[in-house]
Amino acid sequence: MGTSTAWPGPRGGPWSTARRQLTQWRPDRDRGRAELLDGIAERYLRALHQTLRDDPSAFGLRDAARAAGERLTDTLGSLATQCPASAEALLARLATEVGGDGGTVADAVTRAAALAAGRAALERHPTLRADLSDGAEGRNDGRAPAGPGLPSDILCLLYRLFFAETVAGFLRSVVAEHITLAVPPLLAIDAVGWFADPDGRFAEFVAERVEPLVPDPCEAAAGVVGPVGGGGFGDLVGDAFGDVVGGAFGSGEADEPGAGAASGAGVLATARRLVPTAVDRVLGLITEPGGEEGEVA
Repeated sequence: MGTSTAWPGPRGGPWSTARRQLTQWRPDRDRGRAELLDGIAERYLRALHQTLRDDPSAFGLRDAARAAGERLTDTLGSLATQCPASAEALLARLATEVGGDGGTVADAVTRAAALAAGRAALERHPTLRADLSDGAEGRNDGRAPAGPGLPSDILCLLYRLFFAETVAGFLRSVVAEHITLAVPPLLAIDAVGWFADPDGRFAEFVAERVEPLVPDPCEAAAGVVGPVGGGGFGDLVGDAFGDVVGGAFGSGEADEPGAGAASGAGVLATARRLVPTAVDRVLGLITEPGGEEGEVA
C-alpha cells in the first residue's frame, strides 16, 4: 500500500475463521455470487470488531483514524467557506490534507479512505462534478452549489463516508494479503484484483454496513442550532465562523445547548467533537443498545 512498514496481515483467532470462509470462494466460479462475497465481508468485519474490542490499539487503526478525522474537520471547515475549483481539486485536497504523511498501514488506509470518500460523494451527486467545474460563473447563475462553500449536506456526507471507507479499505488490504494463501496460485492475481478493486462488492458491502454507524454532524447539530438548511456549511455558524474554528472548533469543545447558530455548538464544532465517537462506532468499540457482544453493531 505504499508504506514503509511491512504488512504481514492479522493472523489467528477470528481472522482464521474469516480466512477459512475465504477459501470457499473462487474468482473463476463465484464472481457473480454476491451473497457469498457479502458473507465473507461480514466475517472479516466481525473479526476486526472483535480484535479491536480485545485490544483497541491493534494495528494503530484507532489512533490513525482519529487523527485523520480531526484533519478532516479542518478541511471541511475550509471547504465550507470556499468551493474547490474542480472535482479533481476537491479530491486532491482530501487526499493531501486529510491523509497525512504517516508511513504505517493504518496511515495509508486513511489516505486512501479520504480519496475514496470524495469519489463516492461525487458518484452520489452526479451534478456536483459539473457544478464545481463551472466555478464562480456556475455559482452565480445557480448551477453550482449555493454560497461560497460546499453545501452542508455534501460536507456531512464526506464526513460519514470517510469513516466508512477507512474500515472498508483496511479490510480490503487484509483480504489482499490473505487471499494469496487462500486460493490456487494461478487464480491469486485475479482474486486480489477483484477484492482490491475500490468499486468491488467486498468493499462496497463493508462501507454500506458501516456508514449508518457514523453519527451525522448535521443531524447532531440540528438539535442545537435548528434545522439544517441547504446553504453553505459555514452559514450554520454565521458570522462567528472564525470564532468556531479558532475557539471551540479548534479545542473540540462546544457551547452549552441552547446557544444560537453562531456559536461553538455549530456543525463544525459538532463534527470535531464526534470524531472519537465516529471512530469507535465503526471499529465496533461502541455498539447499539441491545446489541450482543461480538456482533457488529
